[in-house]
Order: sequence, then structure tokens, then C-alpha cells
Amino acid sequence: MKRFVSLILLTLMLVPLAALAAPVDFQALNDQELQAVIDGANQELARRRVAQTDYLATGSVAGFFVGIRSLTRGEDFEGRPAFTLSYDLRNDSQAPMSPLMLLTVVASQNGVPNEVTFVLKAGEGIPSPNLGEVGPGELITEATDYLLSSEGPVTVTVNQLIPDETSRPFIAELPLP
Repeated sequence: MKRFVSLILLTLMLVPLAALAAPVDFQALNDQELQAVIDGANQELARRRVAQTDYLATGSVAGFFVGIRSLTRGEDFEGRPAFTLSYDLRNDSQAPMSPLMLLTVVASQNGVPNEVTFVLKAGEGIPSPNLGEVGPGELITEATDYLLSSEGPVTVTVNQLIPDETSRPFIAELPLP
């Protein structure tokens, strides 16, 4: 008798799990439910990409995950010493947001902001920042070139464009390779 009751209880516990494994009928979902499925899938894809990346530093600002990918030395278009800051931004909110309208990214050395420049890269044109919105869970990669002002470490500060009392900047001090 105990086995029979245990078997029935086990079956009752497994039925809801089997329903989760059933394929989703996307046509039966309304627009809001379908968008929630898409947002969840985008967030999972972004989480997997982040987990596979070795960042120099990570943080969060104004609803965005920030991951510093690299600092690379080079020369700008006039032959002056420069470096390229490469970083990822992921929208961790539930609504589309524009990083250009919400964030500032500044590199500095010895407390002085580095001047933005342009480093020529073989086979690439002039990069432009993402001017559009980034969807929930979406991950984008950006890069900014700066003139080198010293041999000291680089401090990267990512802040909310219009800070308020709750905003906190992301600050990372990184050695130049």
C-alpha cells in the first residue's frame, strides 16, 4: 500500500514537470507573453556570453552590466601613442534603453581625462557608437580610442549621464599592457 501511495505521489509531482518540457505554442501567446519569452531568451544568451568571457573588470551602472574586455596600445591616426578601450554593455532592465543617452565612459590617467582620438585598424573603417536602443538582455561591444598621457594605469569610469542620488559610478583601475 505504501508503494502504491508513493507511486501516485511521484506521478503527481512529475506531471507539472512534464508540462514544462512540452513545446511552446508561440501562436497561442499574446504579444506581451511572446515579448517576455524573447526577453528571457535574450537575457539567457547574454548571460552565457558573459560567462564565457574573461573580463578585466565588471560592474553595473544605470541598468547596464559593464564588462571591460581589453586595453590595447597603439598609435592614433597622427602616430601619437594611444590605446583602445574595449567593453561590453548588456541591458539588464526589462525595457529597451539607449546607452548613448544614459551613460558616460571616461578613461583617465593620473586623475586627468584622456583625450579621445582615432586609431587606424587594418581592414576597419571608422567605428561609430551604438546610437540605437539596446533590448532587454541584449549585449553590445563598444570600443573607444584615447591618447596616452602617461605610462601609469588607466582609470575607467562609467557613470550615469545625469547622475541622481541613487546612481553610483563603476570605476576600474587597469594596468596598460
